Amino acid sequence: MAINGKNQITALTSTRAIAAIMVFIYHYGSWAQPFISMSPKNLIRNGNIAVNYFFVLSGFVLYIAHAGKPLNYLPYIVKRLARIAPLYWVALAATLAISYWFNYAPITANVVQQTLYSALFLQSYIPNYALTLNIPAWSLSIEMFFYLVFPALLFAAHKKFKVFATAGIILYLASQLIHLHYYPIRGQLGDNILDTVFFSPIIHINQFIIGMLGGYIYQKTIDRPLNIPFIPAAVLAIVALVLACKPPTISMQVGLLSPLFLLMIIALAKRRSAILEWRPLVYLGEISYGIYILQYPVYGALYLLNNHYFNFNGTILFYAGLTMLILTSELLYRIIEMPVNNWAKRFGK
Repeated sequence: MAINGKNQITALTSTRAIAAIMVFIYHYGSWAQPFISMSPKNLIRNGNIAVNYFFVLSGFVLYIAHAGKPLNYLPYIVKRLARIAPLYWVALAATLAISYWFNYAPITANVVQQTLYSALFLQSYIPNYALTLNIPAWSLSIEMFFYLVFPALLFAAHKKFKVFATAGIILYLASQLIHLHYYPIRGQLGDNILDTVFFSPIIHINQFIIGMLGGYIYQKTIDRPLNIPFIPAAVLAIVALVLACKPPTISMQVGLLSPLFLLMIIALAKRRSAILEWRPLVYLGEISYGIYILQYPVYGALYLLNNHYFNFNGTILFYAGLTMLILTSELLYRIIEMPVNNWAKRFGK
């Protein structure tokens, strides 16, 4: 295990960059090489499962950061808000500017309502609003829910871990059964059921709890070395095979693969990885929140410029967008994320 000066497991930090770029490929890579030529295309069409990985990783990291320590709720929630809110609001403002200023679209009462729900991280709770405005932000609405309930979940885990673990497993199984039932008939569902099945925080919380269970396992076995070097590669191969071969009636979108992701997370936390501890990749992981939350406004701005001035093909547009996204994320990491997070670390001391 390699931990940097910020008490992060560096290999896991790098995986955040890979997952964020997977989501970017899922959204914008279908018309770019080499993804347009890939067969089967299920590997690209299911790139959004990287969001499930984020949810599991979040539960794992928060558990190992706070287990066995007193948790003062106010400093805790201030740090969590500082971590995600400033850049989230910047991305929301940029999305509004691109969608309604540059496109000269009218700002209606519904747009104001969408903006209010998104600004307050409420869009995933309300049918018809989860994917409005900055589309990737729906998962941050859910992540905020996780942050709010985490202290209660941690208390439950400390009080009676076996009961907590059993409840987590039951939630996981129930979420999969509900989603697998409704997913094949999703085109026939009303918005209330459809958006609840896909975007409700309750349907996704099983992934966060599984991550917490993994944090418990990791801490209990922290002194036991893992002598099997190929577990992460094997997990990735299995995930790729499942995605390539799965029938269209099977959905992965509420954490079906969470146990596999957790196995990979624990394995990476226990063993050094020269590739994932490569400093440039770790730094990409540190700015990966920007890569994730800014992709819609950054690519949208480039798309508008391309339509008016450049006329790039799909491949050039994709890689230009990815480059611009990384550069923008790096800039905002330095001028927004780092200062705000440094202030939050001093809060409550």
